[in-house]
Amino acid sequence: MTVDRALTVLRAHALHIIACVLLGTLIGLGAYFLLPRTYESQALLWVASTEEEPVPGAMPEDRMATYLEYARSARVSEDAAEALADSGAAADPAEDVVIANPEGSAILTVTGSAADPEAARALTDAVAEAAADRLTADDPSDLGTAVEIAQQATLPQAPVAPFLLTAVLAGALGGAVLGVLLALVLGSRRPRLYTADSVGERLGARVVGSLGGVPNRRARRDHGRSGISDDPVSAFTDLGLADPAARGEIVAVVGADVGADPRQAAWTLGRAAGDLGIGVRVLDVGDLVPASAGGQRPAALTADAAGSALESVRRTGDLALLVVDDLGGSRSAPALLAAADSAVCVYGAEPLASAVDAARERMRAASTPVRGAVQSSGSARSTS
Repeated sequence: MTVDRALTVLRAHALHIIACVLLGTLIGLGAYFLLPRTYESQALLWVASTEEEPVPGAMPEDRMATYLEYARSARVSEDAAEALADSGAAADPAEDVVIANPEGSAILTVTGSAADPEAARALTDAVAEAAADRLTADDPSDLGTAVEIAQQATLPQAPVAPFLLTAVLAGALGGAVLGVLLALVLGSRRPRLYTADSVGERLGARVVGSLGGVPNRRARRDHGRSGISDDPVSAFTDLGLADPAARGEIVAVVGADVGADPRQAAWTLGRAAGDLGIGVRVLDVGDLVPASAGGQRPAALTADAAGSALESVRRTGDLALLVVDDLGGSRSAPALLAAADSAVCVYGAEPLASAVDAARERMRAASTPVRGAVQSSGSARSTS
């Protein structure tokens, strides 16, 4: 899938993406209210040596690993658990407390988490006191250790998780990713646009007839259910081309997708006009712009050149069917479409939605009224 195709798909499925973002936001908001709150409390322990040091009371950094490991031991957790059991608090010192040593310091941080502020503070206090008592009493490094509680456990004022903004943003982001993936999956499917209702709804124009055979079994089956007429005379009449008011009008017969054959459709409509005794001219770019002395024609018509050429055709008083081979690929298509009085969209047996959307947008940009749409065969076609 090309970048342009992907952007077209994303624009076409913008509502799906927005819906997924809103759904993700609601899920994130719901998760915020449903998930349990977590509060954290922190206490600080100061570890100092009683022996004389260059800095009195300081502890060499290479010894702190010993004290940190001992503070995290099962002995300290068991002492804290006994203290908590006596107070009736429900917490697990081994699971709900993290003890760390900031690099380059003689400080041990004790951080406890619980479902409410008081429980978090009680848990942190119990572990901090147990660690201070054990480290002082057992002196694991045999250096003479004094451990003091430098800061009692704090009472948390707000939960650390979940955060409302984080939950909402995570939900919205997840929804956006899901929406984009959904849009790309839907856009990668070949939409079934070969029936009258599907193409007509996409183009915003009534599909009035079918010209030429339908090339595959699946398309023939749906074509048979669509109610599109196979009679070119009926299609010519339903398009309003049999109306005397249409004389002197330039009608662009536009190929909307790679499977369309507007040249064949224009000649079929011309033959239908002959059956009705109506004179019709079928034109293409080669009829509008004569070759130069070297036998070369310009690669593309300008708006002024197209307008002048079509004005001379319009003065003849004939109904003219102007073949615009490829709306998306022909460099002359925008100028021809803008200069025409109206347009008939021709689509193939199974066009891509992006091609049909491009046809619709270009017709609207040129302010060209769309009479309707006919289905052509999927035969090979030339380009202008």
